[in-house]
Amino acid sequence: MRAVIEPTGCSVRRGAVQIRIDLFLDEKDARYKEHHIQVPVLPEGGYQGKVDDMGQPVDQKDFDKWMKSLPKVWQDTPFHSHFIQLSPDATDADVKKEVKKVLDGFGGEYEKGGDLVAYYHRNKKRHYKPFNVDAKTEALVFNALREGKTPALVGETISKHLVRSAIRVLDIVARKDEFKAVLGTKSVRFIE
Repeated sequence: MRAVIEPTGCSVRRGAVQIRIDLFLDEKDARYKEHHIQVPVLPEGGYQGKVDDMGQPVDQKDFDKWMKSLPKVWQDTPFHSHFIQLSPDATDADVKKEVKKVLDGFGGEYEKGGDLVAYYHRNKKRHYKPFNVDAKTEALVFNALREGKTPALVGETISKHLVRSAIRVLDIVARKDEFKAVLGTKSVRFIE
């Protein structure tokens, strides 16, 4: 069993550094086959049949036939995705500690056949939330930094905090492989 940071779920949320941690099973794990699936390989340009204004296929039978004709690849899918919120001052050790907690807790519960939703509600904690910042403002700051631009200031204290949070998110995502972890028989170890 392993934990991996998934960049698509990493962002700034309510002023905090939000990290998405996906948990995957390994071939030797029970129930591995439930999460190792075949998926179609979509060609560039996607479906070429007729679509409506919303991009949905007009002829569902034609679309289904097209989907069945596509080559397929085997892919591991996560059995659980978990989001954590941290301070922009969180160290790498803090990030690893949280990854370990998620893998130990949810991984252990999954191995026991437990209910992950019930486990979450029994163990949830208050998230780090320094400001009540709207998503539009966060996106503005995060997207500007991603594009190498200076974000527009929204108030000096909040702006500086959001910039620090966004930089920390981008830093963690750029080094995501440093935070991969494997659940062994007795403990979690990080992959070097």
